Amino acid sequence: MLKIYWLIIVAIIFLINSCALKSVSILSKADLLSSANGQTLISYDNSFGLVVIPVTINGKVYRFVFDTGAQTTVVSKELADNIGLEKQSSVNVSDAHSSSQRLSVGVIDSINLGNFCYNNVGTLINDFQKNAQFSCLKIDGILGMNIIKLNNWKVDYNNTSITVFNNENISSQEYKVIPLNPNKNGIPYAYFFINGIKENFMIDMGKNSDLISVSPKVILDNPNSLSIGYSSFGLFGKTIVDTTRYFNISFSDSSNLNIANVVVSQSKNKKSLVGSGFFQANYSSIIFDFKNNLLYISENKNKNKQPLSYGITPMLTENNIIIGSKELNASPNLDKFNLGDTIVGVNNILFKENNSCQLLDEIWKSKKNQDPITLKISHFGIISSFTLPIKNF
Repeated sequence: MLKIYWLIIVAIIFLINSCALKSVSILSKADLLSSANGQTLISYDNSFGLVVIPVTINGKVYRFVFDTGAQTTVVSKELADNIGLEKQSSVNVSDAHSSSQRLSVGVIDSINLGNFCYNNVGTLINDFQKNAQFSCLKIDGILGMNIIKLNNWKVDYNNTSITVFNNENISSQEYKVIPLNPNKNGIPYAYFFINGIKENFMIDMGKNSDLISVSPKVILDNPNSLSIGYSSFGLFGKTIVDTTRYFNISFSDSSNLNIANVVVSQSKNKKSLVGSGFFQANYSSIIFDFKNNLLYISENKNKNKQPLSYGITPMLTENNIIIGSKELNASPNLDKFNLGDTIVGVNNILFKENNSCQLLDEIWKSKKNQDPITLKISHFGIISSFTLPIKNF
C-alpha cells in the first residue's frame, strides 16, 4: 500500500550569480521591532497537514504557510497587487525539486504577527494560481526564514497553536533536545542516524507527509513496498514520474531520540527531509530555539507509530482529480487502474465543477479519522466504485 497521501514540499533556494547578489541581499532582510521578552499566541489552521497562520499587512489579515524550508518570505501576485508592492528586481529561484523560475523581488514595509512587527521584509512575488496543488490551501503567502529566524517558535499540535517568543530560557524538562546546524541562510538542519548511517536532514515545516524522506545517496536495502507516480509537489509544480521505495528503519540522533521501525521513503528527490507531518504524528509539540540552535520535541503518548495509507495518492489538475501515484502489485482493485485515471467521486460526494478541493478534503479527513473511503474512478470512460480500507504500513 502507498505510504504517502498528498505531499507538498515548499523549499525555496536562490540560484545565485553575480547579477543576483543585490536581489539575494534584499530577500535575506527583515527587521524585528518588539520587546526583547515579548511573546504572542496564535491559533493556526491545520490545512492539509501544513501550519497556516494569520499574518497582517496594512491592516488586512492574510493566510501564510509557516515554512522553515523556505529561504525567504513569498507573497502571492494578488497580495502584491493589493498592497501596491513595488517590484525592485528579479531573481532565479529553485524549488524543492530543482524546478526554477524567475520571480520578482520586493520589500514590504511592515508585517505583523500577533504582537510582533517586522519591517523592511524582503519577499518574492509568485503566482500561486499557476500551481493547481496550492489552490485548495487558499494561501496568500509563505513565511520564510528571513522572518522565522528572528524569533523562537513553539508549535503545539494538540492545541493547533503557535507561540512566538524571544525568551532564551526554555525549560527542557518535558522535551528531548536535538542540536540544529542551520545553513548560512538559517534553514534548520539536524544530524540523524538511519540504520546507523549519519545523515544531515532539513527540518522542513513545508513538508506535510508523516513519512521521513531519505536522500538516494543513503544506501538502503530490501524495501517493504514500491509505488510509482508523482512523489511530491514543489512551489512550481510536481516531480517527474518516479518509483518511490519504502523502508522500515531505526531513526535516532546522537543521544536523545531513538525510534525503531520508522517508515521512510526514498526517491530521486535529492534531499533528506523531516517535516511537520512527522512531528504532528509523533509529538505533541516542538520548539524551534533559533537563539541557541536547538530543537525541542515533546512526545505524544497517543501517537500513531505507523503511517496510514489507502494505496493511491490523488493529484489535482486544472480541471480534475486524478490518480497521481499508486502502489505497485497491490490489490486486484488497484492494479486495474492507471496513473492519470480520474477520481469522479469520494464517499457520497460526486465530482462537479469547482468542488475538487471538497473531494480532496474528504480524503484527507477520512485518512485523519482512520476511516475507509469509497472512490468512483473513471478508467477509459468506465466508472467503477470500490471501498479502500485504511491500513498501517
